[in-house]
Amino acid sequence: PLRVGNNLRVVPQNHIKIDGRFVNRPYNFSLFIHFRGAESSPPTLALFFVRRGKITAKSTGGRGNLPYGWIDKSQFVILNEVKDLNNCNQNAVKRDSSAVAAEWQSGERNKRGGMFMIFYFTGTGNSRFAAETVGKALAETPISVNDLMRDTACATGGEYVSETPFVFVSPTYAWRLPRVMEKFVRENTFSGSRDAYFLMTCGDSIGAAGQYLQALCREKGLNFRGVQKIVMPENYIAMFSAPEKAEAQKIIANAESVLKTAAETIRTRADFPAQKIGAFDRLYSGAVNTVFYKLFVSAKGFYATDACVSCGQCVKNCPLNNIKLHNGKPVWGADCTHCMACICHCPKEAIEYKNKSKGQPRYTAEKTLKK
Repeated sequence: PLRVGNNLRVVPQNHIKIDGRFVNRPYNFSLFIHFRGAESSPPTLALFFVRRGKITAKSTGGRGNLPYGWIDKSQFVILNEVKDLNNCNQNAVKRDSSAVAAEWQSGERNKRGGMFMIFYFTGTGNSRFAAETVGKALAETPISVNDLMRDTACATGGEYVSETPFVFVSPTYAWRLPRVMEKFVRENTFSGSRDAYFLMTCGDSIGAAGQYLQALCREKGLNFRGVQKIVMPENYIAMFSAPEKAEAQKIIANAESVLKTAAETIRTRADFPAQKIGAFDRLYSGAVNTVFYKLFVSAKGFYATDACVSCGQCVKNCPLNNIKLHNGKPVWGADCTHCMACICHCPKEAIEYKNKSKGQPRYTAEKTLKK
């Protein structure tokens, strides 16, 4: 059982941290919680279910176990010292937690695929769309690596525990996994299940990315179950042109069927089909990737025009906390991964990259999917 004294904190989306370990699985447990000034009183048992940052259900009682202890697709918070318990439930939306427990006990969750840890990194929304599509098919809520990166306490040194496979969804940068995503996998621990699936969104090709992913999995003690290429609309407007909305919508529609097939492969624990790798693929993912990062991946080319209204969306959307507002205008630091989040999410299209982006459509998956 989890008890007072455990180091717990809420993390983005649907997972919890227990003594430094991020955990995703159901628990049956009892929690004895002393509120402030009540150390000599019988312990009070309190369980709070939280969804999207707000408390949605609460169960309290005296000594003994809860009749149910189901936690999945929800966060929970253990409150050790609470001055005003009522204020904790001020914005609560009531929910029948016993029905949720019954759903687990009946096996409905297992029929839909069980519980998976799905991580995604995204700049313009392609990989978020891919992760959410797969997550919907597996009845699971993906975890934003962007959010974890912004929170320096969560970016490295965490332990992620799952009884079912890990799924990593990411864009393709120069025919490889982005280095920031590779760093996230390398600098955190993944335990429980040893299986790892990768989905990589791209404009055309992922090159020999699978070979590097295999090596990364060996380093982390994970079983590489394959990588699935997901062709999505081009978004790297620092070098290429993004498609117009109608064309982008067609590309996304085609990607959906691939994603649903990928989700079924993950659900049944099969391997992704092996990717054919040629000499050019190895060249692109090897030497070209190295040259690309050395010559092109820098924030030096970004600047804001007079159309900037100081809204701060670029600061908010940068996954590396690399943008600050100075006198109301964005200033870029040295830690840039060229994700295009700042330039493509700017509501006034006030950010440019050198002369490459001028006149180019700003693509995001969210805008494209809006009807």
